[in-house]
Amino acid sequence: MFDLSQLAGYDLSFEFDGRRYDLNDLDFEKGARFSKWVKDRAVAEVARSQDVPGDFGKTLASTVIQDIAAGHYDWGGPVCVQALFSPEGAAYALHVALSGTDDPPDLDACRAVVRAKLDEIAAYLTRQGELGKGSRGRKGSSGPKKTASRGSGTSRKSARKRKRSG
Repeated sequence: MFDLSQLAGYDLSFEFDGRRYDLNDLDFEKGARFSKWVKDRAVAEVARSQDVPGDFGKTLASTVIQDIAAGHYDWGGPVCVQALFSPEGAAYALHVALSGTDDPPDLDACRAVVRAKLDEIAAYLTRQGELGKGSRGRKGSSGPKKTASRGSGTSRKSARKRKRSG
């Protein structure tokens, strides 16, 4: 089983828009459902690409078929894992994880949860960036402190030379 709560950063229960949700693990059945969704999206993209002039559509179709055959789209495979980290993939995984619960949210509600969580993370990172500016961000500061860099004469080799000569 895959513990979605660890991925999403939630406890097994969370509240959103005044509703309480109990997040379930993604068992094999739910993982297979997510995997099918990822494959269906790839196949739909291949179908859309057939109208593109040249060999792009054929090449894409061949690549997707090879990846599916190699298990890349299976639950736990690299394409499935990458999809989990996209906003749409995270929303669908949340939707699948909450299916089978009392009054599960629809996919649009899960998208709203993911958007809100991403907004929360972005706001947090923005605050951290503002706090991290410290003296470098204030007018009149001398800027970042000088640090050793290549060619500055502070390499290990030059330090050993100074130690031997001094």
